[in-house]
Amino acid sequence: PLPHTTVATLPPEGWATQGLRGQASVQCLARRWQVEPLWQALSHDVDTLASEPKQSEHALLVWRQGGGPRWRSLPEPEAALLRAALAGQSLAALCEVAAGHVGNEQAPAAVAQALHQWLADGLLCGLCTMAG
Repeated sequence: PLPHTTVATLPPEGWATQGLRGQASVQCLARRWQVEPLWQALSHDVDTLASEPKQSEHALLVWRQGGGPRWRSLPEPEAALLRAALAGQSLAALCEVAAGHVGNEQAPAAVAQALHQWLADGLLCGLCTMAG
């Protein structure tokens, strides 16, 4: 996994030329049904009576950590950031994506918060230099 210190020591001018590389297992999936509550209920008790999933468009993050599968639902701003990062966008471009969701003033904080969570979850494996 990418260490926090690698991102924390990146100079500001590096944000225009550096992108993030995700672990091979990281996927951001578009879902139409909220099956996560049902999955959680059945994971704890296979005999549970659970209600039917609700229809709701959302993003589901799936990855492997420590040899096991992990997942969590993502709010749209974070999902948009993760999709952009996995598509090879620069860190500066991630700030533009965030600005479209939370405004220019909150964009850097939104990117920093998402990066912090992704690093904690072990979703990232390195930085990459953008062409051009």
